[in-house]
Amino acid sequence: MIDRVMKTIKNGNGGGLVTAVLQKNKGNEFAEGGQRSERYADLVLKIDRFGQYESMLTIGKVKSAIGRTPVGRTFGFTITDHGANLQYIREIVKCSTCWTKGIIRKNGEQKKCPTCKGKKYMDKIGNKEV
Repeated sequence: MIDRVMKTIKNGNGGGLVTAVLQKNKGNEFAEGGQRSERYADLVLKIDRFGQYESMLTIGKVKSAIGRTPVGRTFGFTITDHGANLQYIREIVKCSTCWTKGIIRKNGEQKKCPTCKGKKYMDKIGNKEV
């Protein structure tokens, strides 16, 4: 039913801006309602936990993007002052050692990836661990 609700909100708003926030379970690609939850959205931003103290924002959909499409780009950030400020914002990319598995096999054993420390992503600039 989420796609009908989103369409009703969008059509009833005219030319204004609506910010709909949907819950997304850990590890799921889409919010509650699956792919239908994004059908009428013009912009989709997905926020996930990233390690113990950080969050990760992934640009999921941009309708009518001009120039280079930002879809799929991912950013890491820290929230401070009780959710009031975003700090240490930087673009992150998939780890080139474990390819977002967080673990590698060495001598038949599974070990935490030494490059990303199990976080599955690393800073784009300089490819440093995050």
